[in-house]
Amino acid sequence: MSNHTKSFAEYSKFAAQFNPVKFNADEWMALAHEAGMKYTVFTTKHHDGFAMFKSAASPYNIMDATPFKRDIVKELAEACPRHDIRFGTYYSFLTDWGHKGGGSRKPHWDPSHQDGDIHEYIKTVALPQLKEILSNYGPISVMWFDNDGFRTITPEEVAQVVECSKRNRKSL
Repeated sequence: MSNHTKSFAEYSKFAAQFNPVKFNADEWMALAHEAGMKYTVFTTKHHDGFAMFKSAASPYNIMDATPFKRDIVKELAEACPRHDIRFGTYYSFLTDWGHKGGGSRKPHWDPSHQDGDIHEYIKTVALPQLKEILSNYGPISVMWFDNDGFRTITPEEVAQVVECSKRNRKSL
């Protein structure tokens, strides 16, 4: 993605076309259970910054930026226990091309949109979204963090992530 030729403003317009009307969390989890799966890890937000859940931290999410207007993460989190599947999440924490400051060790393809302070991004987008995921989606068995190798995070920010996880942890 870092070699994109479109501006992020142009790229982000594709969200308005995302409308998975045939999505059915119960069908997915029933099939997963039938296949013998014991847990699932769903991508709540990848490197492009688009969240598959309702987020007060950013309008670049499935509820606010698409015609679908449904919270897929919520639907999956609710469907999993009905099918004896443990729910897990994947979250791109430090790499977020859709928000100013969302770090990347690769050059940004749209510096006017993407360059910014990583620590401000962590404070205003990443930590609030992490709190939303941990607070709004029931027991989470696995939370898998990802980045593209960018590691500019302070010990204080690491402590905030750990504290957020402890404070919002729900029993499994």
